[in-house]
Amino acid sequence: MRGLSRHLSERTRWKSIASLLAGACLGTGMVAAHAGSLLEPGTTTYTSELLSDVPLEIGAAHTLVLDTEDSSFLLEAPLINHGVVHVAATGQYGEALVLSSAAQTNRGQWIVDNWVRMYLEGGLDNHGGVFQIGANSSVLSTTQSIVGGRIHGVANTSNLSAHNLRDVTITGQVNLIPWKLPQGATTPGTVGGTLTVDGTLRVAAVNLSESTLLRGTGRTLLNNATIGAAPGVMAPKLTIEAGHTLSGTGHITDVSLLNQGMVEVNASEQLRGDSTIVQEGDDARLDVKGTLQAPEIQIKGGVIELDKESYVEGGVDVQKGRLVLHELQLDSDGWAYQPPVIHGNLSLSDQSEVEVIVKDGLPIAIVDVWGEASLGGDLIISFVDGAKVPSTFDLLFEASSVQGAFRSIRVNGAGGLPWTFIQQRNGAVEIAMVPEPETWGLMLCGLGVVAWRLRRRTAHQTVH
Repeated sequence: MRGLSRHLSERTRWKSIASLLAGACLGTGMVAAHAGSLLEPGTTTYTSELLSDVPLEIGAAHTLVLDTEDSSFLLEAPLINHGVVHVAATGQYGEALVLSSAAQTNRGQWIVDNWVRMYLEGGLDNHGGVFQIGANSSVLSTTQSIVGGRIHGVANTSNLSAHNLRDVTITGQVNLIPWKLPQGATTPGTVGGTLTVDGTLRVAAVNLSESTLLRGTGRTLLNNATIGAAPGVMAPKLTIEAGHTLSGTGHITDVSLLNQGMVEVNASEQLRGDSTIVQEGDDARLDVKGTLQAPEIQIKGGVIELDKESYVEGGVDVQKGRLVLHELQLDSDGWAYQPPVIHGNLSLSDQSEVEVIVKDGLPIAIVDVWGEASLGGDLIISFVDGAKVPSTFDLLFEASSVQGAFRSIRVNGAGGLPWTFIQQRNGAVEIAMVPEPETWGLMLCGLGVVAWRLRRRTAHQTVH
């Protein structure tokens, strides 16, 4: 049967399995499960099938074992679980197949063993429950919803594909994967509502059925992912809530991104968005070490940090918050790192701040703007990691044209001494330390002596 099943589609395969199971049932005198309940403490085991049209209730102290017996299990009974449902893959011959055609209700715990491929064709109401996916196992629901509760992946090979995943909490490690079509193509599952990720959620492809909130203390990792809108859904919004982190390589298409948490684009990663990316909230961060592409990035709060050799394809509009830049440095061979590049316009409002991080040496160009630069707000120079602070230095905001000016300057790491700056029209900023009062006194005394000597010399020349 295994050799034959490899050449059948999934649905045809299950029809064949169901027929074989029904034949085995008649031939061996097995009786399909009757409606009822398993409320008493204990364990009940079924092998290969559990057939019924009437719900079967499982008590809080009861464990129901669905034993695949090396190959497969056909579950037609709708279960109302308050205890434990254990899908057991007891064989040693590869992945077991499980088909659940009924709507399942889980208020307790479902445990899916390692090396199981399970189809939840009737969907899953998981409110108040925990659904655990084993290593090298896949749980797929292609026509009905998986709603509520917690989904736990025990390993980085725990896979989930859902027709409509809504209002769930992710713990452990879960891969959100597309559904494979019989022709070999794939189609994304859909998500909506609130996804609370307290572990790691890896996304390959997904569509939003509505505006969706990503929250929780964990991370959502984009694995060359495409995040789009479900058919018929117009411009849904994906919101990253404070405390959550989104990172990796992906393409966000027909979806607007609102960041209130943390968005990371690490070195060699690329995040593309077809719509404006908006960031708001004092604790929000957008950290770019790789490539970020969007028509415009609007910073209404928090921090946007551009590391050396980072690349932003699009405009950056810092309306409120801080733009952090890392200066040009030399490596051990004397070659210069490329400064951050903004392939668009840079606009800094009077409510913004620009901080330049200096670790070693001084920048030649701290940002390369391919469009126009409109400067404003406060300029902060931070010398860190023991970098020596010179008495004078220059910065360069390189752009096709530069307008505006910074209104103040602060130099961190210089002992709180005052500084002054002169800003040129070409984007160069000349920065110098203001002498201390005693230095001013010595300079004034020196100037007085010089003036006295000049007057005495003039008088002497007049007499003669």
